[in-house]
Amino acid sequence: MQYVVDKKNLTVIAATAAIGEHSYSEEIAKGRPDELDLAKLFDFGELIREKISLKQYKEIKVPGKVPEGESKISSNYTVATDACNLCGLCAKYCPMNAISKENPDSDAINEKCIMCCKCIKICPEDAREPKDDVSSFVNKLKTKIAKEWKEIEVFI
Repeated sequence: MQYVVDKKNLTVIAATAAIGEHSYSEEIAKGRPDELDLAKLFDFGELIREKISLKQYKEIKVPGKVPEGESKISSNYTVATDACNLCGLCAKYCPMNAISKENPDSDAINEKCIMCCKCIKICPEDAREPKDDVSSFVNKLKTKIAKEWKEIEVFI
């Protein structure tokens, strides 16, 4: 992310690598963020507030490597199934407004959908699903990533 904001000539003064339940599976990071995570994140927010109030805008560097090539959002998006009852929760809670409020049983707008899967998780009828099969990706996450407990990291 720092690479992206650097390209926009913005200054990164704080960052975090926070842990949360994965949008594709309730089994990955289940129950995260937990109370300890939330306390750490609250403290992080206080450190940012202090840094800003003291006008300490010194840029930080976040460790990691820049991905090669141009990053792009997945070409996958969510689609409605016949089980949709038009309740509109998917459209209401979509952070990208990729689902029509007038026609919530329509497919998400490909260019807007970031596959956060909020619509899938919020649907009481299980009436939304990814357009493409994501099971191999989810299995990879479950076997290679989900088993390891990760701490929240803060950079300030």
